[in-house]
Amino acid sequence: MNYNENFSYKIKNCVTLFNIFIPQENMINGLPSSNIYDELSKGASGSEYKGEHCDNLKFDNDQMKTICKNMENNIKKLPNNSKMNDLSHRDRCTYLNFWIYDEISKLYKNEDKNLTDITDVAKLIDANININMDLIKDDFKKNNDKLKQQTTITDQRAKSTNSTSPKTPAKFVKHYELSKHEPCYFNYNCTFPGCREMKHLFEYFKNYDKIKGKFDCVKAKNDKYFKYFKYISFLYNKHKESCCSWGATVCSDYFLECDEYYDPNKLVSAIESSDTKACNNIKNSLIANKSEETSIINPEEENNMYIKYFTCSYINDSNFKNKGLRCYQPQFNALRRNKFAAKSGVLHVKLMSNKEKKLVKTGK
Repeated sequence: MNYNENFSYKIKNCVTLFNIFIPQENMINGLPSSNIYDELSKGASGSEYKGEHCDNLKFDNDQMKTICKNMENNIKKLPNNSKMNDLSHRDRCTYLNFWIYDEISKLYKNEDKNLTDITDVAKLIDANININMDLIKDDFKKNNDKLKQQTTITDQRAKSTNSTSPKTPAKFVKHYELSKHEPCYFNYNCTFPGCREMKHLFEYFKNYDKIKGKFDCVKAKNDKYFKYFKYISFLYNKHKESCCSWGATVCSDYFLECDEYYDPNKLVSAIESSDTKACNNIKNSLIANKSEETSIINPEEENNMYIKYFTCSYINDSNFKNKGLRCYQPQFNALRRNKFAAKSGVLHVKLMSNKEKKLVKTGK
């Protein structure tokens, strides 16, 4: 293939991928994800915005200050956002982070570098950290003052009674009584295309049942969702190997399920083979009937073994002759390993072949 042919081939592929990609931005219109983004996009202006972290920053792009103010407003309102009543804090935070990414991407179109390599984004992340730290401090102070007030009332009651009465023992305060605020850090250290792929996969899993319910199996190839499922299949296949290997979901902030129930390839295959019956079966399948393929383990398979990490601490107990270990498996999160850890980047998992997955034991 000469240079001109190669160039034409690349252009053709770019146009094809562009045509597949464009519908994605409109596919979630009217779905829960779209309603959440609409709510997050409501601006904070005038007396509604109360904060100093964004006002004190100087951005190269003035529109970043608007994003910063809206981000601060949304972080503060996140626990009470009416559009996310049924969602966990983790999902709320993920939606907010993808909304932030989307707003940034509108200012840096056709950009392929890491978000954190852009000075204005780095400033936005610093503001995000400071906003969360202030909310944590305010929550700590509020809870601490409340506990102090309760202690004071108890002491006053004790003094008003007979001095011979036994004293009320001191109250032991558990850490979660002082710190109830759940921060939401924007810590997606990924390229613009990488963040976009994660956002689209997250939205696919969140809206899967509603989207497939809208699909027309009779007019399948002409259905607007067919291109969408083909595009998602490309992303799904690209990320599944690194996200679902070793029997665990390691990309739990965007590749939400490894169960075959969510595999878009099945629907695409049924459509391309004009199998209307199979298409309708997939469309009408209920979440309660999810595939159990992911839980099936073949004891003869050489790649069954996988590594898990545990956190352990020594314990001294009369039941043990020597020191014992108490271990637990912490919840792994590729993007946020600790809810109070502000800066933790995306874990980039290298795709490996079966041969590369073999464990090698050395030494005795």
